[in-house]
Amino acid sequence: MEKKLRSVLLFYFSLYILMATAVIAYILYTMIHTLLAVRPLTLESTKGLWMLVLVILVQLVLNMSYRLIQKKKQIKQIKQIKQMMKEG
Repeated sequence: MEKKLRSVLLFYFSLYILMATAVIAYILYTMIHTLLAVRPLTLESTKGLWMLVLVILVQLVLNMSYRLIQKKKQIKQIKQIKQMMKEG
């Protein structure tokens, strides 16, 4: 039973990786095609794309800072628990 379950999970994982790769490739293809369709690549013609990139970068920075804050809180809590165990 364990071997069957492992093979089924491996199949679904492989399928997931394949589909994720296909979606990312399609998104990149569409973006490159759109950029090549706009002949003069000026700030005016690519303003929407730059805004999209900026929003994605801001979101990434906010997520990373949130994770760092959570990690610092966890480390602080662990230190407090260890200190309480040493005292108690």
